[in-house]
Amino acid sequence: MKRNLILAIESSCDETAAAVVEDGCKICSNIVSSQINVHKKYGGVVPEVASRIHVENISVVIEEALVQAEVTMDDILAIAVTQGPGLVGSLHVGVQAAKTLAWYYDKPLIPLHHIIGHIYANRFVDELRFPMIALVVSGGHTELVWMKDEWSFEILGTTQDDAIGEAYDKTLSNIAANEVTEGTVIGINKREVVVNIGYKSEGIIPISEFRYNPDLKVGDKIEVYVESAEDKNGQLALSHKKARQLKSWDRVNEALEKDEIIKGYIKCRTKGGMIVDVFGIEAFLPGSQIDVKPIRDYDVYVDKTMEFKVVKINQEFRNVVVSHKALIEAELEAQKQVIMSKLEKGQILEGTVKNITSYGVFVDLGGVDGLIHITDLQFFGIAPLRPCHKLVRKKHIPLLLIDFGLLQRNPHSVRRRLHLLRTLRKSMTYRRRP
Repeated sequence: MKRNLILAIESSCDETAAAVVEDGCKICSNIVSSQINVHKKYGGVVPEVASRIHVENISVVIEEALVQAEVTMDDILAIAVTQGPGLVGSLHVGVQAAKTLAWYYDKPLIPLHHIIGHIYANRFVDELRFPMIALVVSGGHTELVWMKDEWSFEILGTTQDDAIGEAYDKTLSNIAANEVTEGTVIGINKREVVVNIGYKSEGIIPISEFRYNPDLKVGDKIEVYVESAEDKNGQLALSHKKARQLKSWDRVNEALEKDEIIKGYIKCRTKGGMIVDVFGIEAFLPGSQIDVKPIRDYDVYVDKTMEFKVVKINQEFRNVVVSHKALIEAELEAQKQVIMSKLEKGQILEGTVKNITSYGVFVDLGGVDGLIHITDLQFFGIAPLRPCHKLVRKKHIPLLLIDFGLLQRNPHSVRRRLHLLRTLRKSMTYRRRP
């Protein structure tokens, strides 16, 4: 089934923008090339300069929007473009580009009113409920619009000058570079994550910075580091990895102090263990701390997200050691306490033979190991065991929890249950080592 994709083009003022939108509410890509640094020295936007820069950037911006969305023009169903209001020369560049693409690829062309675009952009974050009043503050257009129903517009009032709209536009650029702020995830694809921090354009972060969090979804709040308000392409430059690193050391120390369970992403294998990404810090996971059982193949854990406990921190060298084994041991200990609290003399349980030694048999009772001593085995007619015997297979056996000393002194009191213990001989198969 073909996806409902629209290529949107905007060039009404000093920003060249293109986006791919799916189903009218999902942003697949959003590329913005700003001219703010060019016009800053003039104290405002120079229309002729803006038009020339739009001509230089429009093709690159559209191409990047398609690449980021991982689509081609063949996947696009229609092309939408801002037709006004705005700077005449700037609008002309966007409209001509949209017309050319629509003609060449035989796609429907959707002309869009600038202010209507502002109103319906709210659908990306919430559902529009009619009737409603929309307040539009955009450059030279500050208006109250009454919408009785879908696509019905009535202007209730406007300002007498552009001061309010211009002032609002200026507040959008008040973000400080080299600082950490909170943003909202508004789009995710295979390559990148689109984040809104309340700026006039969204930031793009590589998806690789979120490998530790496979459950990331649209709407999540995340911390981002503002590298610059505009990179060389006019795009807001953000980094989630740097934001995590700036605050990660305090988080790691807090996790150790409070004995917290944290999540980490296993990046790769190293000598003696694994390297784990924890809050953006590379922590060491010793091979002995992966599981309670010996690990033969470390590679099966690479690219996995697991839970850990911080067990050691070297403050001087900023080294962190984590353990997954500690969580398993804690869980086993909890299970052991539950099992031990339910054990009573005289109970009949089923266990699994784990090991045979020269002095008896170890049996797993579901988290607790019990020992049947050799003297008790001999008392019930089971052949003596020697170190040269080895276990061929494990079987479940019924066990009677009794005081074996009392049994030997008064065997008639429990004679009816002796057949349960005699099955031990049948349940264990052993042979002499070659």
